[in-house]
Amino acid sequence: MGKINMDSLRHPVVSLVTVLWFGWLSAEMVASQTLLSNLEEEIAALIERGEPAVTSIYAYLDMDSQKDQDSPFLSLFSTKSPDEALPRIKVGTGLFLHNAGFIATRKSVVAHACSIRVRLYNGEEMDAELIGIDDEKEIGLLRIASQNLPLVPLGQPEKLTAGSWIIVMGNSLGVTPAVSLGNVSAIRENGVIQITANIDPGHNGSPVLNAAGEIIGMVSGRVDYPATRQGMYLTVSNAALVLPIDQVYEAAKRILNRYSQKHGWLGITVRSYSRDEIHPVISHIVPGSPAEKAGLQVGDVILAFHNQRLDHYYALLGLVKKSLPGTQTTIRVRRGEKELELPITIGRMDYARLFETDRQTRNLAFQQERALTPQHPEGMSRRLLQKRLLEMERQLRELKAKIMKRP
Repeated sequence: MGKINMDSLRHPVVSLVTVLWFGWLSAEMVASQTLLSNLEEEIAALIERGEPAVTSIYAYLDMDSQKDQDSPFLSLFSTKSPDEALPRIKVGTGLFLHNAGFIATRKSVVAHACSIRVRLYNGEEMDAELIGIDDEKEIGLLRIASQNLPLVPLGQPEKLTAGSWIIVMGNSLGVTPAVSLGNVSAIRENGVIQITANIDPGHNGSPVLNAAGEIIGMVSGRVDYPATRQGMYLTVSNAALVLPIDQVYEAAKRILNRYSQKHGWLGITVRSYSRDEIHPVISHIVPGSPAEKAGLQVGDVILAFHNQRLDHYYALLGLVKKSLPGTQTTIRVRRGEKELELPITIGRMDYARLFETDRQTRNLAFQQERALTPQHPEGMSRRLLQKRLLEMERQLRELKAKIMKRP
């Protein structure tokens, strides 16, 4: 570019054109920056909304479980070491599904684990029980004691198309929430969604949100392409597969149906007894449950179950789980100053129906919230955010083209 003749700028017409040109260019840059800032705020609102769905999972494998079950083409995280003698830890992400404490993740994260720890979005850590595994969809279902956590609305994966924007929220090398913005590259015949996004180790099982902040699926694997460099084997890819949320729910229901056939249910919620912190106290009874039919009442202190005295707070849970539905037994409680021994028939919990009812109630609640606050960033539609993204891209392309044409 040649030197600018300062004398020519003193000409009134040239000077006016120059000022207008620079003013227009500045206005375009400010407009693009404003659009980008607004977009960042809206994405941040979606991330804040979806964060409660993200859980970090740490599965501890014993020394006898040395065989990694991950497929080499759908492998996200492994601490496999041929010389390692200590128990291995597999790190992954879980999707918080239900307020009864159910968490879905990938089978490869929790298979063969001798113990599992879960870290919630608020930093709370606790042990998790592996309810079961669905081999058809390779889903593992966990349950934790924590309840009444915030829930994220569920979207409709069938409405996604190639090019739809998505947000992946998960565990990146132990750090949560790790967020990646991407888009749908294809919808496969079996409904599995192929996305293009930055998928880090530990993202296996991560919830995937649409542009409205709704969960549309869970990361089920990364599509790896083998490559070599300087004699080293590498896997290069930014493509991943997402299992639609409907298929995640169906897998969870199958697991729970099998679980409920072998594990008993009383229909009570308990809290610790303030006097000894060993015996549970009934705080809630489900209407029509075995507990209500047996005559149990809120405030009863449970002393024994199935002729076994309770020696710690969690003993009741283990005893009930080991009892088959239909088993007739007794439960001993303290009510006021009296001790009572009541006959009770172990029941079967219909967890699958509980799941379906929760899903319908949850989405209805969020639809009502959106109707009341249509202008709130959390209530914006998927099309609105996509429109903003496309508009930002268009303006940036135009701005770049105009700058390149500058003499």
